[in-house]
Amino acid sequence: MGKAFAGVLLITGCSLLLAALGPAYGEALSADQAKSKAAEFAKALSLPWGDTIEVALRENISTSRRAEWQAKFGRFSYVGVSLNGVVTSAADFSQAETHSAAKAPPELKEAEAAARASEIVTLAGIPQVASLSSPRITLEHGTPGASEFRVLYDREYKGIPFEQCGVDICLAGDTGAMLWLSTGLDVPNPDSTEVKFGEQEAKDSAIKDLAVVAPSRQVTDISSTLKIVLPNSYWASQEVGEQEDATKSRVAWVVSLTTADGIFVFWIDAQDGRVLGGARSGGRIDLVPSPSNKQVPERIDHQTVSRLVGAGLLLASFLLALAGISIHRRRGRTTA
Repeated sequence: MGKAFAGVLLITGCSLLLAALGPAYGEALSADQAKSKAAEFAKALSLPWGDTIEVALRENISTSRRAEWQAKFGRFSYVGVSLNGVVTSAADFSQAETHSAAKAPPELKEAEAAARASEIVTLAGIPQVASLSSPRITLEHGTPGASEFRVLYDREYKGIPFEQCGVDICLAGDTGAMLWLSTGLDVPNPDSTEVKFGEQEAKDSAIKDLAVVAPSRQVTDISSTLKIVLPNSYWASQEVGEQEDATKSRVAWVVSLTTADGIFVFWIDAQDGRVLGGARSGGRIDLVPSPSNKQVPERIDHQTVSRLVGAGLLLASFLLALAGISIHRRRGRTTA
């Protein structure tokens, strides 16, 4: 009876633990399914692959990529698969080393780079879960003498692009081989795309906000774009705006103010004009997801921390209960 009760208690505890960790563990893709999907993608793109694959679940990779199974083939390559079966990241380390050493001139044409990137996006299954804008293509030189094409897609909703949400693909400039893929697709769509607060009003508001956070700065250039943002309450600590709900996206005017010593960005809500967040940079601000193979520090939001702490306490209580049952049984034997 004691063993049966302990078993039921442990199973119930594990079930509650998984529920506490949130929907990511509910109807998620299994590790084996992710491994199979990763192998298919690797085969289609001729990535180095093999039988010895390590699969691990990574969470809170960025604010726009919540979780993925990462299937890794030694030091040669890896493929990340989201919990709904979409390839969300990948890297071919072997190809990157070969390309860097070759230092071959760019032979790929821009149109060919666009076609190759489109093929990769389709193989990844991204069009099934997100609408993307037309790609922006640039020729870059990551290593002296080695050229790469960067193909960037913004994710869109009803024609409005998302901020820091989309697809970033790097191709070898000579062969067109994929060096890496990075995505951010998990920001939810906004409840409304209605615009009530005008662009000029947003610019005027941002200038007033700048006077609060950096009174001595003079604006040398100003630009604004309508985008979908996930509030980050960046300026709230400096008494501009308040802490906003970081789980619901909003349509906002992204206003960039250039000064002599940096760029100040304010996200102004397109419906009511309140400040939703923004950023500050000493120079250029990247508006695309960083390649996950660069191991950018992960950001864990407060809700995730709360879930994990609560789940840990829940599991601890069940383990203590099991320990109590065991001690009680041992005492019973001693008394007998």
